[in-house]
Amino acid sequence: MDSTQRQRKDLRQIFREHFVEYLLVIAVALVGKFGASPIEHYITQAYIAAVGVIGLYGTQFLIGAGIVSLGLFAHWFKGKNQRVYGIIEVLFGSLSAFAIAFSLPGDQISLTEYASLIGSSYVVARGMNNMSEAKRRLAAAITERDLVDQAP
Repeated sequence: MDSTQRQRKDLRQIFREHFVEYLLVIAVALVGKFGASPIEHYITQAYIAAVGVIGLYGTQFLIGAGIVSLGLFAHWFKGKNQRVYGIIEVLFGSLSAFAIAFSLPGDQISLTEYASLIGSSYVVARGMNNMSEAKRRLAAAITERDLVDQAP
C-alpha cells in the first residue's frame, strides 16, 4: 500500500470516527436531558445543605472557586487531548440546548433564554472546532510520518 492510499484510508477512518461521535452526542444529549432531573434534585439538595452549613457567602465562594478550578483543569485537559475535549464540549452544549429548549414555556421566551440558547450553540461550535483541529493535527502528523518514511 503506497502512502497516498494509506493517507486516504487514515482520513476515511477519521471521518467515520467523527460521524459516529456526532450521532452519539445527539443520543447522549437527549438521554441526558431526560435523565438529568434526578441529578438536578441532588445538586439542589447539596446546595441547600452547603448554605445551611457554611452560609450563603461561603457556598457562593466555594462554587466560584470550584468553577475556576474546573476551568483550569479543562485548559490542561484540552492541551492533553483536544479531540476528547471537543467531544465533551459538544455533549455539554447539546445537553444545555435540549435542557433549555424543553424548559421553555409555551407563551413567551425571555432574553436570558435566547442568550442561553445562543451560548449553547457557541459551545457546540467550539467543540466541533476543537474536534476538527485535532483531526487536522492528526492528518498533518500522518503526512509528516509518511514523508519521514519516504526520506532516503
